[in-house]
Amino acid sequence: MPITDYITYIQFAVLILTFLVSAKTWLSIRRRKITFIEGGGEVVIGIDINSKGIKSDIENNFKGKEIAEIIEIPYTLEKEKDFEKAAHRILITLLKNKQKHIHLCIAGPSALAFVIGQFIGYNIYSIQVYHFDNDSRSYIKMPTDIKDWASKLMLKAQAKIDPAKETVSS
Repeated sequence: MPITDYITYIQFAVLILTFLVSAKTWLSIRRRKITFIEGGGEVVIGIDINSKGIKSDIENNFKGKEIAEIIEIPYTLEKEKDFEKAAHRILITLLKNKQKHIHLCIAGPSALAFVIGQFIGYNIYSIQVYHFDNDSRSYIKMPTDIKDWASKLMLKAQAKIDPAKETVSS
């Protein structure tokens, strides 16, 4: 059997595998969209560490949206157990609302934001994160397509270190 016949079989196998992976991805996205539509709606979740008093700011900035919960943790997060207790409460609230689009506002340490990011992962929940602007007392939307945004920033940062590798226009 000539080598060209083997190449034809390999091409056919790759075509079938590509189709199966594409179908699986499409079905997964479709199922997530249907679940989101059936669960429906949008909610606001606020996380207030050490009583910064964000409740009124959230109510003023998100009029007309359901406030699922404002998690108030009246102590500072200094020890691992403090972070663990706070993260547990936050995770429970996120799980209760995972079928909805979540508007997430955090007033607390940046380390907590990283902890939350690690356990929610990318594309598991539909979440819009906000930054609070003290001067205007309003919440500013942060980018939602993090993969593209982060990739562009990474390429720009790498270009600063090694200009020969720059592939993104500034």
